[in-house]
Amino acid sequence: ASFTKMAMSYHVLFLLISSAFYESVNGEGACEVYPNTYSTSEVILSKETVLITEFNLKCSGDYAKVESWYAELNGRIVAAVHEPDSSTFQVTVSDSHASFPAGTYQFNFYTDDSIGDVRKALRSGEQVDTKPVFSIPLNHGGAKEPFWLASQFIASVSALLLWWLAYTAKGKLQA
Repeated sequence: ASFTKMAMSYHVLFLLISSAFYESVNGEGACEVYPNTYSTSEVILSKETVLITEFNLKCSGDYAKVESWYAELNGRIVAAVHEPDSSTFQVTVSDSHASFPAGTYQFNFYTDDSIGDVRKALRSGEQVDTKPVFSIPLNHGGAKEPFWLASQFIASVSALLLWWLAYTAKGKLQA
């Protein structure tokens, strides 16, 4: 009975060591992502639609050592900008309003090691088979034309019209 317990503990020890080795060799790990997204909402304020995702990142395993992250969005690769002395990153993509109609856009994030495969697939027109480490969806409501008259202008004209009507009515009453 003690032999089976000892053999079993060796198996457990072997499994623990081999899983740790597998994790270090294959770049396994996990990332917790806390995103904040923004997109352009009015066409009058800008010439292009801007999609921004800012996120805090907490990774374990080999991903904890990664310093450079790359985002892929609709075939475009952008390096994530890292804020010094923090775990905050930001990615900004801009293009014409027609290029980013209303919809959900998926930022797919890759490491230095995997972005080369993504670039190669995009250049050759192939399907990207490399799985992203994590993804951040951005819901873009579309850039819209605002109402052509500002509410302040309408309020001012209404106040002037009301004043004029009151002034002319007062003049008729006094005459």
